[in-house]
Amino acid sequence: MKKDKILIIEDEIELGNALKIILELKGFDVVVANRGKDGLDFAKSNSISLILCDVHLPDISGYDILKAIRIDESIQHIPLIFMTAFAEEHEMEEVGAPCLIKPFTSRDLIATVTKQLESKQPRTEPA
Repeated sequence: MKKDKILIIEDEIELGNALKIILELKGFDVVVANRGKDGLDFAKSNSISLILCDVHLPDISGYDILKAIRIDESIQHIPLIFMTAFAEEHEMEEVGAPCLIKPFTSRDLIATVTKQLESKQPRTEPA
């Protein structure tokens, strides 16, 4: 069975690497991009199952990344989860993407990622 590939877009290198380790220990294939544009380029040229994206990046905001994903037919199917320390969860729901408020636990991370991946799986009816 093919592993889900998760793209983490996070400018804090240590946090990105820590998230990568946690997700890899749960069996995911994980790639980290430290800049928003690099992450978008990677998503466009690779098969990605889910994107974890910091809202505040040095080159492009997470909101702009979400907009770019939504208008690009080649990647608009990829679910995105925001990560931020600067907003309330109810504010993030208004932009139409789930959010992990920093600091979050590894349990919260895995639960949110799993929920998003399960919700995008095609439903099959029993025979």
